[in-house]
Formats: sequence, C-alpha cells, structure tokens
Amino acid sequence: MLKDKRKNTRKALRHTAWLTADNSPLHGCVVADISDTGAKLDVENAENVPEKFVLLLAKRTGPRRLCRVVWRTEHQIGVHFEKPAATPAVCAPLAPLPYEEMEAEPVPETAPESVIEPAGHV
Repeated sequence: MLKDKRKNTRKALRHTAWLTADNSPLHGCVVADISDTGAKLDVENAENVPEKFVLLLAKRTGPRRLCRVVWRTEHQIGVHFEKPAATPAVCAPLAPLPYEEMEAEPVPETAPESVIEPAGHV
C-alpha cells in the first residue's frame, strides 16, 4: 500500500461547487476531497478547465479559493489553493451573476380578464 505523502490531511467529501475564470460563466463541479491546501474536483471535461480559476464553494456567497491545477485525468483535476482562505482578494465578491442584474417584472394587482375561474366558483 502506498503511503500518503501529503502535508495536509484530505477529507473525503461530495459537495457541489462551481468554478469560473476571467468572468466566464460558472461551471459546476463536485469536490471529491479537500484539505487546507488543495482539493480533488470531479469535472465534466478536465481539458476545458483553465490552469488557474476561482473555486466557489457556494454559488452566490461564501468561501472561494484561487486554484492552480496540478494534475488532470479525463474527469478529475487536482488543485492547489494559491492563497489562504482569509486573503481578502480571494474572498472578494465576483461580478454579479446574469440573473442578479435582471429586473423583476411587476406583479399585476388583479388577475387578467382571460383567467377562467375553476368549475363551481361564481
């Protein structure tokens, strides 16, 4: 059996996360394991993941990590966290997501004339 030579212990995990780089759209991934210094991510196509990106552990707010890819297989990547979690540059908010910029349509105060009442109601 091979001895694990990692400096930090990895914790097995199955957590949905997202990655983005250079204001590109969010891409889903799954954190397979994680430590203080890196993680193993399950991705749809490892070749499409850039060398450096931001890993979002929650879609809108929450922990983010600047990552550098250190190894790849077809559907997994190993990443090293470039900066500690507490670094403000890593935790700064990203640009708003497209749906956050959309204005909500006003809700009509009364139902439109074309609404048909259910049977039995007058």
